Amino acid sequence: ADVVSFNATITAFEKGQQWRYAMHLLDIMQERRLRPNLITYSAAINACEKGAQWMQALALLAHQEQNNCHAEVVSCSAAVSACGKAHEWQTGLAILAGMLEFGPLPNVITFNACMSACAKGQQWARSLHLLAE
Repeated sequence: ADVVSFNATITAFEKGQQWRYAMHLLDIMQERRLRPNLITYSAAINACEKGAQWMQALALLAHQEQNNCHAEVVSCSAAVSACGKAHEWQTGLAILAGMLEFGPLPNVITFNACMSACAKGQQWARSLHLLAE
């Protein structure tokens, strides 16, 4: 199997909300010395987001950067959303701050995910502040 086949399968696991299987496939890719690409990471991070696995999502973002496969806005937004689902609003805001400073530039989905994370953490003032931006 090649990277494209793994990407398709990880994407299927993402759609089926099977984050553990998606992570397992990443391990298999490493064992086979296949290099994950932007699509691989994006699908795996989205799978973690759907499973509210914020720590896994953050680990994947870090791993993505270590492999010189720079994160894009979809992956970062999914990681923020995963943080929100786990009531980790501070971490979501930290991701947003990093995006504003280093990129990629956040979009409306990123800001919505941050506002949702703040709302779940009962941080209404912070949510309103984000709305003003």
